[in-house]
Amino acid sequence: MKAVILAGGEGTRLRPLSVNRPKPMVSLYEKPVLEHTIKHLKNNGITDVILTLQTLPHVITDHFGHGEALGVSITNVVEGAPLGTAGAVRACSKHLDGGPFLVISGDGVCDFDFNEALRFHTENKADVTILLSRQKSPRSYGLVMTDTAGRVTRFIEKPTWGQVFTDTVNTGIYIVGPGVTPYIPENTHFDFAKDLFPRLLQDGKAICAYAPDGYWCDIGGTDAYLQCAFDALDGKVKLDMPAPPVGRGVWSGSAIPDGAEIIPPCYIGGGVMIGNGVKLGPYTIINSGAVIGDGATVSRSYIEAAHIGARTETDSAIVCKTAHVGDGSRLREGAVIGEGAVIGANAVVLNGTRVWPDKEIDEGARVSGSISTGYNKRGAMFTGTGSVAGQPHIDLTPDFLLRLGSAAATAAPKGDIALCMGGGGAARLAAAALETGITAAGRSVIRHDAAFAAAAAFAAGIYKFALTIFVSQDAENVKLHFFGSDGLPVERALEQKIEASALRGEVTLREARAVGQTRTISGVTALYELSAGEAPPWFYERKGLSVSVSGDSPSERSLYHALLATPVNLRADALPPRFGIDGEGFTARAVDEKGRVLTHERLLAMLCAFEALSGSNKLAAHYAAPVFLDLAGEGADILRLGRDEDARELLAGQPYMRDGIFLICRLCRAVMSSGRTLAEMNDALPPFGMTNAEVSVGRDKAAVMRALAGEYGGELVEGLRAAVGQGWVHITPMAGRRALKVTAEGATEEYAEELCGMIEKRIRQAEARQEQ
Repeated sequence: MKAVILAGGEGTRLRPLSVNRPKPMVSLYEKPVLEHTIKHLKNNGITDVILTLQTLPHVITDHFGHGEALGVSITNVVEGAPLGTAGAVRACSKHLDGGPFLVISGDGVCDFDFNEALRFHTENKADVTILLSRQKSPRSYGLVMTDTAGRVTRFIEKPTWGQVFTDTVNTGIYIVGPGVTPYIPENTHFDFAKDLFPRLLQDGKAICAYAPDGYWCDIGGTDAYLQCAFDALDGKVKLDMPAPPVGRGVWSGSAIPDGAEIIPPCYIGGGVMIGNGVKLGPYTIINSGAVIGDGATVSRSYIEAAHIGARTETDSAIVCKTAHVGDGSRLREGAVIGEGAVIGANAVVLNGTRVWPDKEIDEGARVSGSISTGYNKRGAMFTGTGSVAGQPHIDLTPDFLLRLGSAAATAAPKGDIALCMGGGGAARLAAAALETGITAAGRSVIRHDAAFAAAAAFAAGIYKFALTIFVSQDAENVKLHFFGSDGLPVERALEQKIEASALRGEVTLREARAVGQTRTISGVTALYELSAGEAPPWFYERKGLSVSVSGDSPSERSLYHALLATPVNLRADALPPRFGIDGEGFTARAVDEKGRVLTHERLLAMLCAFEALSGSNKLAAHYAAPVFLDLAGEGADILRLGRDEDARELLAGQPYMRDGIFLICRLCRAVMSSGRTLAEMNDALPPFGMTNAEVSVGRDKAAVMRALAGEYGGELVEGLRAAVGQGWVHITPMAGRRALKVTAEGATEEYAEELCGMIEKRIRQAEARQEQ
């Protein structure tokens, strides 16, 4: 039996690996993928091979010649223009001998027994036999439906989940009988699945399907490429590895210094220079000639003959030959560095970034997206909480901020857009760039004097701005808060509209007479302080609570002024009860009369308890607020934003449930109204402990979350929230990071910490199951 290998693929989804070479020539364990295929054919007794070529054909012909070095006979057929899978085979028809022949892709890896497949084909008198493979995620492939006799009844190309009726997919490997090629028109683009098979079925030809035992992987993209390499390390497929085994799960053709740590499975080619303190693995492939600098860490990555600098961190990345990664740089999950590319020292190549061949990234830069023409950045995006954060000039460049402002202007509802800021020069520049984008798009801007995020949110709700953007600066980072006309973070639908426009690079430019105007209003912060501290007249007859306020930031000064508007006595000392507020104005803290530190969550629970006792039957909170609020506020329904239909409207009207300064002022009035001290209100709460942890995970956060949801059930709103043991856990994937945030609640801090540790263990177990 002869074999036709389809080797004309361009490999668009594999770029930049395939920029300077055809897709079948991408290296896998120091040999082209196509070479592994030809060797497997030879092992099955197939030594007469026809290659169909189209993209950079000379790269393939120069490497293989006519197959002498591999002990096979190779005939090369070059397509003048792409002919499709079946059309390419038709172009080879004069080289076929009239018997059944095998058709196989040159950019896949398999270990099928083709002799058994030919036996099946012959016994079933098939015109075509399609080789199938069972896949856990079949939606990216063509599905094949068969009857009980194994004859094909239906093809489903790239199905939706509603069309997934089987897990057997078309591998693109066929045994074709001699009577089939006349059905393929000459010099015409024609595909097997799309064009030929429907025609054969219509004519009553016998198309059979055979699912052999063994491994198959379509190396369609970089993720599949890495997975195939990892599968070889696990022994799921046997590939020809030039380096010999030197231990369980370790192949190495190079000396490994005593100070290096090798975590199996791991492959190291010949002539690799490994520095002191290097940590390699697990699932790491280092091709011959690579250099790994002192103290570098490489895990779940494929490194060709490249230079990896000292103290670098490379995780789930691909680095092509002759590339140079500078000292102290970090390559994050999904990063691909093309041939000859240079990554400057201490640079960060973010998740999914592709740096094309011969491109240079500046020292200390932080890049994302596809770097194909000079320095190109994707920009920071929403974290899902109505905010965008990043480093100025790296994540938040003036160009990106202008595009973001233009996108916000295009996506926001009708009306004025408010813009305010607090912090240093970087925040001022960011606000100016946003303003330029907004007004250039023809929208008017209202600038006002809110100096922290909570005050800006308050103004958004009072003035009903179409959109409010508050820009803050904390040390080296800038954060943008987006609020709707109700004073709450914008909903995800609006975030997505803004993201989509900004990422497309769209900038809306109106003619000169339609450019938006900028107006300024003042007194917003003063109005905020009066509203937070406002009390009914009868309260002023019940003074007696003396408190102190710590700090001198804008939000802490506003807390002081707001408390002046309440009937409390403000002391100059720092004796308890003492209140404080974070820089954004959303998170409160206190020290009670017994010297105990009270977190924002505990203060909120104290207020919920008071409101419930005072007759409030409904309160609203952000979804992430602790379940403990429901216990503390027994008698009142606690609605959650994002879960309960009326929660957003209710929360907009209860600023003390979302704003730290409003919370403190209302709690002070509650203390005076109840006649109890802050400590006594704290003592009246049910037992409560809460702890948080960040748990790093592998590349598949979604699979881990699916496993945890299957085990614990619970609510799936913002992450997973479930009752576990005698407490509650809230698990959320962290945006842009390979980590999960775990919040545990219990009757005591000790139990909450124990519960948090148990969940971390479950996460590790779920990860291990995913890798099996």
